[in-house]
Amino acid sequence: MSNKNNTLIKLLRSEKEKLEEKIEELLKEKEDIGKEIGGTKLEKLVVGLNQEKEELKERIESLTREKEDIIRHLEIVGIIGELKCPKDFQCCKGKNAEFCRAEFMGESRFLHCFENKPGECIFSLSYEDKYYCQCPLRNYIAENTGK
Repeated sequence: MSNKNNTLIKLLRSEKEKLEEKIEELLKEKEDIGKEIGGTKLEKLVVGLNQEKEELKERIESLTREKEDIIRHLEIVGIIGELKCPKDFQCCKGKNAEFCRAEFMGESRFLHCFENKPGECIFSLSYEDKYYCQCPLRNYIAENTGK
């Protein structure tokens, strides 16, 4: 794993620990306050703490998804750095990415190519009247996004 990934993971762990410490502090405060005041005020505090706990949980989940997106992006950048693509990496450029027509069929872990002229692609492999895509980037995208 690269230093950037390690740094990101350390930052996420640190933020998670801080959030968990904050939750513990708030729960302790709730307990202390509960001893000092009665029913209605305590219920309001509990509701508030539960809301804050849910917000913190959502933040942790958001950070986890962001970390996963960054890791996928770094993996794609790594794959791109090792390839020369005759289609100029259109399969991963922006929201309007143009993917080669390919998909996994049945239980097969081989990416079937459905392009009009698959024989012209440097990444295609013909076997028994079928074409398979051997592009590492296209396979990564198909495996990780289903596209």
